[in-house]
Amino acid sequence: MLSILVLGGTRFVGLAILNEIQKLGADITIFNRGITHHKKISQASYVVGDREFGYESLSGKHFDFVIDISGLKRRYLEHTKTLHFNHYIFISSVAVYNNDNESGIDENGKLIESGELKNQLVPNGYALNKLLSERYLIEVVRNLTILRPGFILGPNDYTGRFSKYCQFANATEPIIAPLPKNAPFQFIDVRDFARFVLHCVTDRITGTFNVVAPPTTWLNSMSTLKVILGRDLKFFEPTTVEEFPLCDFGTNYAQRNVSAQAAINLGLETRKMSETYLDFVNWLEK
Repeated sequence: MLSILVLGGTRFVGLAILNEIQKLGADITIFNRGITHHKKISQASYVVGDREFGYESLSGKHFDFVIDISGLKRRYLEHTKTLHFNHYIFISSVAVYNNDNESGIDENGKLIESGELKNQLVPNGYALNKLLSERYLIEVVRNLTILRPGFILGPNDYTGRFSKYCQFANATEPIIAPLPKNAPFQFIDVRDFARFVLHCVTDRITGTFNVVAPPTTWLNSMSTLKVILGRDLKFFEPTTVEEFPLCDFGTNYAQRNVSAQAAINLGLETRKMSETYLDFVNWLEK
């Protein structure tokens, strides 16, 4: 029986991954702060701890796989050396790519440097920490898989990023979306992402992979939502970036048009955008 350690919560991305790896009948251990334990993960055992303490509870245990969902800061990864495992899967981000890249970045694209983060619309050095975490793991882990998703959307998305545009409280009013319409847009359905994680486990895939659906445009994205909600759609010139998630108004377009061909070659499959949006809307209405 496979033994798998999951570092992180059981909401959204973590829940989707756990739903997939449960199919293996594996011995699953979930290490997190105990805030988002999910009763549906019945076959898992739980170890309460923070990424900076509590690892002594894992002392003496060996895992076939570690799936790291919560590695948000470089210093968290230093505890990796206290764990015993065969294979490490790290959830990184396409935010590690430099925006000087042309569209269609593959895994060999130019990466960010610390001085190039002024246009990163993410708090606390998220992109740099992901990159530094990748570099640390490459140095210390023999069997390593690095997955770089873009935006992750779909059912159980509690972040409010996409629900902002659904506006159920004002169901008779139009969807309000920021310009520009022609901005590139790219995401991955959380269930498709989780299935590729499962694939990396079952086929023991190593390497670095962009894990995204084919790129589209912001207009196509919002037009798809318009059809699903049956409402009008209006674009406007925004005054503040932070007010409207998912759209960055030109600061990181290169990161919204990356190539997932390497992952596709190894079995990545993605569903239609309309299916993701419809399933999210149905989940949100509940």
